Amino acid sequence: MGELAFAPFDRLIINGMDLGAKGLYTGGAVLVLSIAVISLFYKEIKLATFDPVLAGVLGFSPAVIHYGLMSLVSLVAVTSFQSIGSILVIAFMIIPAMTAALWTRTLSGRLVLSCLLGTAGAVLGIIGAIVSDSSLAGMMAAVLGVFFIISLIFAPATGILAAFRQRKKQRFAFGRETLLQHLLFHAGTKEESRENALSTLSVHMKWPENFTRQICRSLLKDGYITERNGLLLPTEQGKAHNLFYRENVRA
Repeated sequence: MGELAFAPFDRLIINGMDLGAKGLYTGGAVLVLSIAVISLFYKEIKLATFDPVLAGVLGFSPAVIHYGLMSLVSLVAVTSFQSIGSILVIAFMIIPAMTAALWTRTLSGRLVLSCLLGTAGAVLGIIGAIVSDSSLAGMMAAVLGVFFIISLIFAPATGILAAFRQRKKQRFAFGRETLLQHLLFHAGTKEESRENALSTLSVHMKWPENFTRQICRSLLKDGYITERNGLLLPTEQGKAHNLFYRENVRA
């Protein structure tokens, strides 16, 4: 029928006996088949998916595994279209997997989390559709979309906030190394009194005053620089750190 709300009315009748909704049997059979295939060929699927070259060297055929998976996906899609329609097939195939990928990098973790997200999306979608008297398919897809948006923003390693914090941290770390290099370059020269003066440092570095002072406080705290008569001077520890950074980190 292609509509989840009408799926219970598409009955499986054998010899006049009503055995229940057809979708339960077709969906259950495909579910068992999918679990069996993934369980039996988990290592092969993982290897061929993430490192096809190594899989070929070890004697596996990445092409065979790839097209086998595509055949299984096609079977799931075809059987699901009949019961739940295109919206839910697309939503449940794509969104839970994408959401899980934001939280974990392991294949097993993604498989388990995708199933949990799909189940939660289905249950909450049904409840939301009943309460709001709206479309089952639309509400389920909307719940999954909310899961994805929340994960996209708050995922600890790959979310938008995590990326913002990482960029801020990198900017601060790069600022420390840049300022230390600046102080070392001008230390002991005739420009030292002008270039290394704390009062004019933000002008020379072309940084905001607050950011410049944060960098200076961090370097002072770590003992990489010292302040003397309004001048910032690199210490021996700071020189050693700068040398290590240039020879190892930048290389």
